[in-house]
Amino acid sequence: MAAKTNTQRPGFLFVACPDVQILLATIEEQARIHAPANGPFKRVCFWGDEAPGNTFWEALTVRDLFGSMRLVLVRQANLWNTQTWKTLDKMLSRPLAGSFPVFCVENDWEKGRLKLPAALAKLRCVQFATKQGWLLSHPGLTDKTIRGYVKEQAQLRGLALDTLTMNTLCENTPRQAGVVCAELDKLTLLAKPGQPVTVDMLGTAEWSPEAQVFGCISCLLKGDAKGTWRELARVTDMDNAALQLLGLLVWNFRTLWLMLVGDPAPRSFTLTPALASRIGATKLARCLELVMDAEAAIKTGSPARQTMEMTFSELLMLFGKPV
Repeated sequence: MAAKTNTQRPGFLFVACPDVQILLATIEEQARIHAPANGPFKRVCFWGDEAPGNTFWEALTVRDLFGSMRLVLVRQANLWNTQTWKTLDKMLSRPLAGSFPVFCVENDWEKGRLKLPAALAKLRCVQFATKQGWLLSHPGLTDKTIRGYVKEQAQLRGLALDTLTMNTLCENTPRQAGVVCAELDKLTLLAKPGQPVTVDMLGTAEWSPEAQVFGCISCLLKGDAKGTWRELARVTDMDNAALQLLGLLVWNFRTLWLMLVGDPAPRSFTLTPALASRIGATKLARCLELVMDAEAAIKTGSPARQTMEMTFSELLMLFGKPV
């Protein structure tokens, strides 16, 4: 993400990107660049799908007793209401000596262009951040940006991709940075030192369905029915992908269940306690029951695609409105 060069730590940052992997990588880079002289930031994280409570306001304004600088991260800050942003607008107009706030704007872009929510676009703090270079933005992976991202990530891993391999990756891999990085990590294990990666190492028939599996689950958990059916249709080898898909569903449902009872989720888990609360224990139990029934049906001879389509149809009724 491009930003103006600042000799001092910004008063605050807005990071706008719909791709979680790129978003978090940008935040880690900024945390490293602007780390306090006496050690790393003390980090606290909040989510925009819940109204900020006293803990948030104290993290923002109250100095740490031991003098540590806090990195106050707000994920999905674009979900906060207008009144919350008006309060923050006033607060951000003056220096915050003990905290470094970072607000993540994670809504989708329109035709490759950043479109800030109305509650944000008119704020003085956003306009000031734009002028100062404190608004970092990246459209995520698109047909235009994926080649540069693949090249950058391959170089970081010491991989040399020939032209055919690069073209195949860029044409077939879903526009999700996490999927791209996972595929390059596999190639790192396969490639011999000093030799270029060739297209036969991709094993396209193996990884293309897997890539769509992640996209399918992501859309389901967001309640995005159109996206779920689109990604499910792109899984070309459902006979091999079905059990992997069911296993990932179980992992996600169990993690939501743990969040529901107050246990922390893994750092890589991008969903929120608010989603777990909205779904509730009864629906999560039903989700797990549907997955178990689907697995039993496939293992006893039912067609994998038909079984998965029936299962997702029922799951969408729990997570969102089907189309």
